[in-house]
This record gives sequence, structure tokens and C-alpha cells, in this order.
Amino acid sequence: LRYRSDFEEIEMLGEGGFGSVVKARNRLDGSTYAIKIIPFDVSFPSYSAKVVREVTLLGSLNHPHIVRYYQAWTEHETKKTRQSQNNQSTTDASTETGDHVLYIQMEYCPRASLRHLIRDGSLRIQMIWRILREILDALAYIHQNGIIHRDLKPENILLDKDLQVKLADFGLSTAVGAAPNSMGSLPPAAAHGHKPELTSAVGTSLYVAPEVDAGSRYDDKADMYSLGVTLFEMCYAFGSMHERYVAIPALRESLAFPQDFDSEAYKGPKKIVQDLLAHDPAKRPTAQALLLSSDLPAKAEDEFIREA
Repeated sequence: LRYRSDFEEIEMLGEGGFGSVVKARNRLDGSTYAIKIIPFDVSFPSYSAKVVREVTLLGSLNHPHIVRYYQAWTEHETKKTRQSQNNQSTTDASTETGDHVLYIQMEYCPRASLRHLIRDGSLRIQMIWRILREILDALAYIHQNGIIHRDLKPENILLDKDLQVKLADFGLSTAVGAAPNSMGSLPPAAAHGHKPELTSAVGTSLYVAPEVDAGSRYDDKADMYSLGVTLFEMCYAFGSMHERYVAIPALRESLAFPQDFDSEAYKGPKKIVQDLLAHDPAKRPTAQALLLSSDLPAKAEDEFIREA
């Protein structure tokens, strides 16, 4: 088996309904990667073929704020092999019953996600502007390449060792068996084409755009709505999860900000949140338009130095 022979698992990075992600060292080049491991139903071979094609497409993208996708492949893996993998099992997969597994080899980001920065309260206004600009830069790039993320949220915005944004998890697991209208932890399949319009209701409920939630046709403006919710979370510290699940729906419904939201300190981000959360997609700015607008302050000197 290719995965077992080429990679040494170091630690589990995360698990969910879609499968798991592990940190692994490649035995051939010694580099560390994140490997997404997704069991799939062999009775739907088109799913795995589709996701491999999508990984190939994503692998062709080259942007400093997008996680690199290197390759994807499928294997037939036995339960016995999986359980004893760390012991270098030599189980013959052809004689055992087990799962068919999709492996996706991706760039490993050693720092946590944006969600961790939000939770620990370490975000200051200048960092918020920088992170927002980097997210917009990545979104503008994928949208210009005909790709819609469709599951944009703090958990899918990773950070490298220098705290630079790395947009991740383009929702490949839906292509291997997730329900087309899943609103939970299962991320959707990436879509591509020229200005694509899609109809499946996918994404995570607090972030999904109204038109997606309604099953209507949508395009890359759906990502911009999700960014609006994400930006709001970057500017407001929730006292509890309950407060979060009350405040965000209120914001989505009528743009009602919490009474204690600091509108003076976050005047600029608040306006952008209001623009991005417009129920009419036509009224939301595109990523490229927002990047070029006066709503974003000029880059700080350290950003120019870092880019140079």
C-alpha cells in the first residue's frame, strides 16, 4: 500500500464525519505533510474520480495564501492493516474485507487556525486588517480561476509559522459521499468553471449564504457572505457558545450587531461586514473589488517588507 510504505504518521491533527487528517513524514523526501484520509463507498467510483480531478485542479493553483494540494490517490485498505499500520503490517489487502480510502496530500501548516486566534483574544485591529486582506487575496485568486470555496469559516483559514493566512479545506469530502444538502461538519466539494452557478445547499449553517441555504442558484458571492460572518467573529469576543449561536443568527437576519459591539473601534470592519452580509448577492462586493476599495486601509509597512 502506497500510503503505508511512503509515509510515517506523526500525529492526528483532526477527525470528523468525513474522515481524519494526520501529520505525516514522507519517507522519500523527509518532508512533513498533512494527509487527509477519507473512507468512501466503492459503489460510487465516480466520487473518487471526481475528487482526484479536483485535487489535480487545486494542485495547479499557486498562491502564497492557499494551502498547496500535491496529489490524491485511492487504496483498498483492510481494517487489520489500518489498525496495525504503525507496526508495519504486511496484511494482503486483496484477501481482506475493508474500506476504500481516498488520500489527499497537502501542505502542512504548523500553526493553528484563525479560530484559535479568535478564541484566545489575540486579534488586534491591525492584525484583523492584515488577515482580512490575505483572505481576500486568496479568494480573488480562486474566484478568478473559477473556483468557489463554499465552506469558508475560521476553522478553514489556517496559519503558517509566520501567522500568514493559508486558505484550506475546499470541501472535497462531499464528492466522496456527503449528502448534497449537508449543513454540519462535512465540507462541500469545490466547484469550478467560468463564473459557476450551483444549487446544492452546502456549507456550515452559521456561515452559509441565504441563497445557498434556500437551494437557489449562487456563485462566488456566496464565499463573500461567509467572509462577512468570519470578519464579524474576528471583531467580537463571545462570552459563551450560546451567545455565539444567538448573536450570529441575529446578525444574519437583520444585521443586528450586539449592543456591546465596539462600533467606534471597529468602524471600518463593521461597514464591510454590513456590505458582505447583504441578502442580495448582487449588492455584495467581489473579493477583487473589496481589495481595491477605499474600505481597506493601506498596507502596514511590515506587510510590504514581508511581501518583498
